[in-house]
Amino acid sequence: GEVVRKEFVCCKQGHTESKVGRKKRRRGCVRTGCMAKLAVLKPYEKNKYTVVKFKEEHNHEMTAYDKVHLLRSHRKLTDSTKVYNAHLSEVNIPVHQQVSLLEVLAG
Repeated sequence: GEVVRKEFVCCKQGHTESKVGRKKRRRGCVRTGCMAKLAVLKPYEKNKYTVVKFKEEHNHEMTAYDKVHLLRSHRKLTDSTKVYNAHLSEVNIPVHQQVSLLEVLAG
């Protein structure tokens, strides 16, 4: 039940599948076949993880700082934030005002 190997890859890894006859809406993250990767391994005898593979080069431009919050990896809410939003909903504060309040709190 213990994680002994983990790989972290770029969100633009791989290529999109083209489906004939189906018109898809344009999405923000277009896959470009980027091979950037970080792989870590925990040997059985040791208690520390070791970097076994690191490829830094990307084949695309990095996401602009003002657009990073739109990435899937940055869209998670903590449990405390979810509870806070539930309390705000109980007192009939609209969702758009809840989001504005969270923006102010996050800075």
